[in-house]
Amino acid sequence: MTHPIDGQQYTLIGDGSTPSIARGDSWEASLVSGRFTNVSKLDIFPSGTSLQGYVKTTYKTLVNKLGEPKLMTPNESDGKVLAEWVIAHPVNINYVMFTVYCWKTERIPHDLHYWHIGGRNQNSLYCFTEITDLKTTSYEEYSAEVLAGIKARRESQPAATPTTQDVEVCF
Repeated sequence: MTHPIDGQQYTLIGDGSTPSIARGDSWEASLVSGRFTNVSKLDIFPSGTSLQGYVKTTYKTLVNKLGEPKLMTPNESDGKVLAEWVIAHPVNINYVMFTVYCWKTERIPHDLHYWHIGGRNQNSLYCFTEITDLKTTSYEEYSAEVLAGIKARRESQPAATPTTQDVEVCF
């Protein structure tokens, strides 16, 4: 028996009231507060999405807000993404509202980190904030903050003096 959801077919279990998603995941388990569906563990590739902004938070906070991400080995993602949440509309799981991922990191960051938010347009940032209550950062804000951090580190370094800038070291 199959049940069409927006043109897709799902194998039904029991009385047919809940479609079985993938690998035994239940439909209810993938819904969070009825506002979105975490489809990270399904074989859904979020095509057509691109970087829209950032969120500065921890891995644990994202897991608490969005559920578990899809964890990948460097071979699965060309080493570019090691953890990714794919968040879809609660009724149409083929409509990806946004993605959250760590981009080109050597390991999954567990400390405070700028996570990338992907989507089809800037509305993705709005959806992310509505669902998580976390503040997003635009590319311009992110760049300004990173540059301010670099400038602050440079200013905290000792300045070159006439005696230190002309020192030549020979081995």
